[in-house]
Amino acid sequence: MRGLIDRLFPKDVEQKPSSRLVERGLEALRLARDEHAVTMGSTRRVPSHFELRFSPNRREKIAGMGALSDMEFFFKDELMKDLAAESMRTFGDHTLHVRVADDPGLSDNELYAIVLNPERRSRPTDHTGGLPTSKPDLHDDATLVLEAQSTDHETDESATLVLDDGEDRFSCPILRIRFPNNPFMERELHGDHWIIGRRGSSGTPLPDGFQKLDLDLPTTASREQIRLEIDSSSVLITRIGKGAIIFPDSKDLNPNESRRVELGASFFVEGVELCIDLA
Repeated sequence: MRGLIDRLFPKDVEQKPSSRLVERGLEALRLARDEHAVTMGSTRRVPSHFELRFSPNRREKIAGMGALSDMEFFFKDELMKDLAAESMRTFGDHTLHVRVADDPGLSDNELYAIVLNPERRSRPTDHTGGLPTSKPDLHDDATLVLEAQSTDHETDESATLVLDDGEDRFSCPILRIRFPNNPFMERELHGDHWIIGRRGSSGTPLPDGFQKLDLDLPTTASREQIRLEIDSSSVLITRIGKGAIIFPDSKDLNPNESRRVELGASFFVEGVELCIDLA
């Protein structure tokens, strides 16, 4: 199978588009996976069902070569290797699944990966792989559906999130991330207290009431890099790791130092731009 993939998508010095297709596809799947990852104690849990979407023309060419199932197997195999290498587990200990689908809204140089509900496999969320992409409704996320009716088709219905006080909320803070080579991703923050850092855990227990969000930060950043405390109009940012935290005014944070900024203001963690805003 590996030999077939190499023939279909050769890698060479000139970096042919077919090779970039595989690399960007795998990057998109990993970004979608990491966007939804949750660290529980010392275990990192990730989704199990993914869909990688190309333009109809691109998918038809892949299927015409008889390479569709091989490509799906390749992506699944790589994600399974990641699980083993990083001691990750899927939610519910489900088996990993990856399928390739098409999206009429995409051109031939666009792709994105989505996380699917392992039961309904509907209402996915967008996640780009660094290439220009058409973006579906950010609320269309199967992992966020609470009490939604089962359907065979995607809908424009927004997910209702039930808070502990029994009130409904239709929006929540969103973390927007832009990496130095320009890939962009968004992550809804369901909760007001977060620890953000590099993938994995240092073994230090999370403070009470905090959740952990793993990002593909440079190795110079810590597993627990910053602490976020979000309110209705601002966020308190505290540096708890070794990586540099820089603001647009060129000021930085010393270890254990905090700074409050308005929602929508950007800051940088080891060159990765972060911005927290309301949906």
